[in-house]
Amino acid sequence: SSLVLIGSMMISMSMDVVPVQSGVARLGAWGRLELVGPATAVLKPTMAEEVELPEQVASDLPAAVLLLNESLGRLLILPYAGSLVLACDLRTGVPAYPPIVLHRVSDHGLRMASVRQVHDTGVLHLTESSIAFFNEEGTLAWRDDGNFAGWAIEGTTSDEVLLLKGDWAGNEDRERRALDDGRRLGLR
Repeated sequence: SSLVLIGSMMISMSMDVVPVQSGVARLGAWGRLELVGPATAVLKPTMAEEVELPEQVASDLPAAVLLLNESLGRLLILPYAGSLVLACDLRTGVPAYPPIVLHRVSDHGLRMASVRQVHDTGVLHLTESSIAFFNEEGTLAWRDDGNFAGWAIEGTTSDEVLLLKGDWAGNEDRERRALDDGRRLGLR
């Protein structure tokens, strides 16, 4: 977690992974998220009205990664095979910003995703078609669409991410990207 000055108050910032267990994600004092059918999920915030999530988000929810910034009351839902990223403001129960549509390959069997938290900074989301970085408020900082099939996040530092692509013959390619804006820093 990191400390952020808001007004005259210091607030600890962090994003915690929230598991979905038996169809329920418990969001601490902020409420819960419940799967009520194969393509239906309801956000039940403590301080706002219930909200039904878009079907595309709900159907991917069991495999998605849910990240909660408890100090801000922000829930970020990153899909595994789905095509929508959703951030919810748990104070109001509404999306913090319009859902982000990801470009995905049409064959669901070829879709993949990985998530890597970056200490005191945010979270990386890599799919076969894009890499994106979300800050600890759950806001998209940058995104690059392209062919990332076969790539993995090998590691991160405070200012860059290292991507790795390997094949069955043992050949490897590496690529470095700046964490602040996603620009390519070159191969390594």
